[in-house]
Amino acid sequence: MINTLLYLSLSSAANAETEPLCNSPYQNGFGISCSSSVMIADCQQMKCLPTGRYITVCSLCRTGLVPINGVCVNQTTARDYGDISVCQKNDETNPTHCISCSKNGSSNNYFLFYGGCYLATQWPGNSYCLSASNGVCTNCNTNAKMVFTNPNTNAQEKCILCSDNIGFGGSKGIQGCADCMNRNSAGSTDIQCLRCKAYDTAPIDDACIPFGRHTCADGHCTRCYKTHIFHLGGCFTRGGSRAEAICASNNQFEIGDYSACKACVNTSEAPDQGNCKKHSEQNKCTKSSTGSCSDCLHSNPGSTFLFYGGCYDATDVPGKLICSTSSGGSCTSVVNNSGVYLNGKTCYFCNDTANSGISNCLTCSYESSVVVCSRCGSGTARSLDGRECLSDCAFPLRKYCSNDVCICECEVGHYLSGNTCLACHKSCAFCTGPSADQCEACTQGWLWRYDENDHLTCVGVDGCGDGFYPDVAESACMPCDINKCKTCVKQSNVLCTECSTGYISLNETVCVDSCAGEYMEPSATGARRCICQEGYTKNADSSRCVPVHPCPSDTSGCSRCDSAGYCMKCANTDHVIQLGRKSCTSECPLNSSPLYEYICVCNEGFVLTNSTCTIVPTTTSGVPVTTMIIAIAVIVVIVGVLVGVLCWYFLRNKRKRSLRPRTVSKMSESMGLVGSVDDF
Repeated sequence: MINTLLYLSLSSAANAETEPLCNSPYQNGFGISCSSSVMIADCQQMKCLPTGRYITVCSLCRTGLVPINGVCVNQTTARDYGDISVCQKNDETNPTHCISCSKNGSSNNYFLFYGGCYLATQWPGNSYCLSASNGVCTNCNTNAKMVFTNPNTNAQEKCILCSDNIGFGGSKGIQGCADCMNRNSAGSTDIQCLRCKAYDTAPIDDACIPFGRHTCADGHCTRCYKTHIFHLGGCFTRGGSRAEAICASNNQFEIGDYSACKACVNTSEAPDQGNCKKHSEQNKCTKSSTGSCSDCLHSNPGSTFLFYGGCYDATDVPGKLICSTSSGGSCTSVVNNSGVYLNGKTCYFCNDTANSGISNCLTCSYESSVVVCSRCGSGTARSLDGRECLSDCAFPLRKYCSNDVCICECEVGHYLSGNTCLACHKSCAFCTGPSADQCEACTQGWLWRYDENDHLTCVGVDGCGDGFYPDVAESACMPCDINKCKTCVKQSNVLCTECSTGYISLNETVCVDSCAGEYMEPSATGARRCICQEGYTKNADSSRCVPVHPCPSDTSGCSRCDSAGYCMKCANTDHVIQLGRKSCTSECPLNSSPLYEYICVCNEGFVLTNSTCTIVPTTTSGVPVTTMIIAIAVIVVIVGVLVGVLCWYFLRNKRKRSLRPRTVSKMSESMGLVGSVDDF
């Protein structure tokens, strides 16, 4: 719409209109720019008239000249262009145009046209008028299509230019129109434009504007988009009065993106490729009395076929959108998904209920003398058997839509058997039959897995079986993908929790037949798995056992050490841990022997001093120092015990003395109480 308005604004500026310069009824101020240098020099600005699409003539000259046969002349130059004497000038001194072409009562076949005198028997006058009398055109040349006859018989100007958007006596042309014709039917103008001057415009709703989605070229159209009806090179909005005067709305239809007509309002016309055209201009249609065709040209193989009152060509649009082959004036095969089916030699729309079609059906087929719909429109859904387009689907059916195409399908938990929906197995959301192994998708809470026959089955969370684990997020039993693994779990990775019989889990990702790694052995309880011996732990990938505390660099021959870095086991089982526990060799050093055959200790009478066994030192009396030390220690302990016992004894006696008087007093009180009881 914006482009159209912009175009009209620019066109209006180019064809600027001015007020009439005189009181002559044969001048209305209409004019366009001149096309030649001579015209530009002698004609007043924007006062030329079109003669066809490319040539112009002058209607208002510069002072001193008058238009004779479209050329501005004076008394001297007129002899080369015509008889200037027939022109009654608007001003004898400073003329610019003629106000009559019958001076002295004789016009000699001249006629007045937009302020100029033209000879009706030669060009350019004969482009406008076929005959003249008394200086006036009596018969406009409508065959040339540059002018149309003014329907207002009281107006002075009988012939009006197609592009004159000012007009005479209330009748006017269409701005930018090159070819036109009188229109007898009702409308917004008195003419119908057949071709526009500008190549990138076309007659759209009685205006020369850009043609958009219509098929147009060289100023006119050959086909219209489905929103408009075609007629004589123009397109008219469906539902408007102009379109209704061409083809009644009940006879309008669409073929793909094109509009078409079944019967033309003007019975002298008939549909050709869906467009109303004069029957006299066609050679394929046998016309009926109702503005349509009853038959089409018979040829074999041929390309013409009859379709809803019109003759169509199977090799050109829109005909080829319907029919792929034809013969003898009939279609022999239709285009797939064209919305048309073939019954015998006649094509019908799928939604043509008057001819066994289905309401709202867009595409269909004809099977066993029955129309079967494959796609429904208008939000309706295809029934199971394709014989209806339904607004809703009753249980056990449901309405399913995708990309604006809807179908009735079996509700979740049902499958189609013939034209009936039956219940699936309880584990199946979608299925092809009643069995559990005929599932296509599982009911919520069930997991899918493929059995040994590659059939999809639905199982509970405990039914995945060996080699699979339940993945609730995926609603599936997923394979462990660990060779010889019986059960597994999914954490960050899949871990094997139990291997198949005869296999042991090495590191929860590999199952082996034995624990072959050094310091590795099978577990004694629980699921069989390889564990490390005491003092060893598994490495990063759990493939082998390594010491819990690796031996530091100052050790030699040790395979295991404690946290302080002392040797606890020799790498060579025939070696023993040496004194100081920093190395392993085959023999113990002097004055030492192997304890339990694995660690060297000093012999009796020797002590370890700086990783060496030395003899125990003695006193002057010959008693070994160690013996003397032990004796002294025993004496000290005995004395300490005696002192402790004495201290306890004295403290206990002292406590008894401090408590004695209080005890006697209480005893006296008790005796007194007894006496009082006796007295009673």
